[in-house]
Amino acid sequence: MARFVTEIATGNPDDMIRFIAEDFFAKEGFVLTSDGGQMVWKKGSGFFTAPQYIQMYFQNGVVHLEAWLKFAILPGVYAGEMGLTGFWGFAVKQQLKGRVDMLLYLLQQPNPAVAATAAASSPGWGQQAPGAAPAVPADRPAAPQPIPVRVHDPVDKAKLALVTGIFSLAAAWFIPLAGVVLGVVAIPAGNVGRKSSAKNIGLAGFICGIAGTALSLIIWLARLISMFSYL
Repeated sequence: MARFVTEIATGNPDDMIRFIAEDFFAKEGFVLTSDGGQMVWKKGSGFFTAPQYIQMYFQNGVVHLEAWLKFAILPGVYAGEMGLTGFWGFAVKQQLKGRVDMLLYLLQQPNPAVAATAAASSPGWGQQAPGAAPAVPADRPAAPQPIPVRVHDPVDKAKLALVTGIFSLAAAWFIPLAGVVLGVVAIPAGNVGRKSSAKNIGLAGFICGIAGTALSLIIWLARLISMFSYL
């Protein structure tokens, strides 16, 4: 299946696009690497799921973005490509599609510098009440204020990690296999959640995921050994 390809005109300066994109990729755990002689953003090694790829170019506010997955034969050994549609690998495809949608949403946000300039030039901007003292002395210019840009904040990953991590610890005692699955979900989600504004929740979920996975494996192996000891 063909990789996902889109091109959008954001209307934003290239330095703003670069800042938003690099912040997003860092928080989501993507690394910049070479693939077939081209630089791409990659997440995962194929150990648990198919590795995810995003390639992105931009110039004069126009962003060209491609996204795809690869079939993992072994960790680090891949063959072929998958797009973002189709039944095979549906869960991972939806995960990557969600990331692409979020990145495109952030890139198309209104330019805050333009909004600030428009507000400053509107009637009534900076007017003071009669008789009020000036906020800044006439002989000293006002200090420039930083212009906020909406960046990626994966709070949902932090919450997901905490919930699945706690359930992983609980499931370890009753259904160890479920504990392993939940722990495997909690660990990467918590790793991303640690880079959000809810980093403490993400860290707690990350730790619970590791503990739940380890405990589930120990109990699972102990039960297998106990079962074979009776044979």
